[in-house]
Order: sequence, then C-alpha cells, then structure tokens
Amino acid sequence: MNAIKRLVRRIREDPQFAAVLFLGIILVLAGIILAANNMPSLATGMSSVGCSMIAAALVTLLSPSTDEVYSKFKRLGITDLYPSRGEIIKSQWVRWLRLARRHFVEVGISNSGWLGDPDFFPVLKDKLEHEVEVKIFFLDPRCQAAATRAREDSPRATIVTIERSIATLWEFRCQLSGAVRNRLRVLVYTCTPSSGTTWVDDFMIVTHYIPGYQNATSPAFVAKPVRIQLEETNLYQIYSANVRTIENKYSTELTDVNIQQYLPKP
Repeated sequence: MNAIKRLVRRIREDPQFAAVLFLGIILVLAGIILAANNMPSLATGMSSVGCSMIAAALVTLLSPSTDEVYSKFKRLGITDLYPSRGEIIKSQWVRWLRLARRHFVEVGISNSGWLGDPDFFPVLKDKLEHEVEVKIFFLDPRCQAAATRAREDSPRATIVTIERSIATLWEFRCQLSGAVRNRLRVLVYTCTPSSGTTWVDDFMIVTHYIPGYQNATSPAFVAKPVRIQLEETNLYQIYSANVRTIENKYSTELTDVNIQQYLPKP
C-alpha cells in the first residue's frame, strides 16, 4: 500500500517520472499488439525498450536514498537545477519575464545578458504597461565589491559593463510615460555580490557567483514557495528575505539627481 501511495504521489509531483513510466507502458502494450499481429521482431524490440523504461522508473521510485533526496529537494522548494547558468537557453530568461503578472525583480551585477537580448525591452515595456512592478538592481560600480568582482571576473571589464548597462536601462526608462516609468525602479547595491536573483511573482531563479568563474558559468536553481512546518525553512524564503535585505540596507535608488554618478565617464 505504501508503494502504491508513493507511486501516485511521484506521478503527481514529477512530470518527467510520469512520462517515462507511461511511455514504457505504452511501448509494452504496443509490443503485445504487434505480437498478436504476427510481427514478432518489432514486438520484441518495443517490449524490451518499454520494460527497461518501466524498470528504470520503478528502481528510481523504490530506492530509499533517491526518494529521500527527492523529498529534501521538494521541502527546500527546489524545482530545477542547472550546474551552469550557461546551460539555460538564452530565450528562457525573457520567457520567465513574460510570466510576470504582479512583480519582477532582478538582482545582478551588470545585467548585461538581459539588456543584450533583443526581446527584453519590448517585453519589459509590455509588462510595465500592464502594471507589473519592476525593480532592477546593479552592483554599485563605485563600491569596493565591484572592484573585487572585476578582478575575479577578468577578462571582462566589469565596472565599465555595469555603467554602460545602467546607461542603457536609464535611457529606456526616460522614454516611458510618467505612470509607466514610475513602475520601473533602478537601484544599485554595495554588499558582496554572492548571488543573483530573478524573482517573478511566486518563483525565483538563483545564481551563485563563484570567484574565478565568470557569471555565465555559475550554478543556478529554480525555487518556489512550499508548505513547511514551523521549525523548517526553504530556499524561497531565504532568498526572498535576502532581496529585501539588499534593498532595505544596501541599496540606493537612481534618480534624475544622482544618475550621473553611475554613468560611464565621458
């Protein structure tokens, strides 16, 4: 009975597991039909592949260690993992932005990947016009943390890249109408850039910056809120609290008064 409950729960929570299991069942059934129609060679091949897929799914299901690790990931709120941010298809980032209905927050260093995507500004403008609140955080190019990261992120000219990115986004913001413009807030922060966060409504993509590695090669994961016990916590809670701390304690919002301090030097 416990095995059946585990199977049902896994099918509901893991679409990839369900797809492998059901495809295996379909192939076995197809093999039976082919065998009944005097096509033994094809029937044997399909049945073998189908049985292998079912067996692999069941081994994964019944393995205590696998189930324990899977449960830990679910409790932490992790729904996907990428050993390198570069493995995420570039167009996926703007697709995530398209999903925003209430708010979109980006905490990065230069955010140059976003600004270099030709679809970014049209989609961002559409989101702002549909009353999505947007905050985009840059590492303050004047702070010591930026100088440190510039050495780690070599050969990229990190500080110059940040300044140019701020200039590009600010120029876009200036072209917006008053009400729409006010929904786009641009900020710089001075704390250690240990991670980047893309926060869309109720899920976030977190990237960790590693000294000696360029940002695009850093690992990333997707986190969502989960129901937990009072004594537990999850990664969505931790990183959403981190974004709020960065905003409240370490950030300066850019305005028409101070923007010149953060733009490229003439």
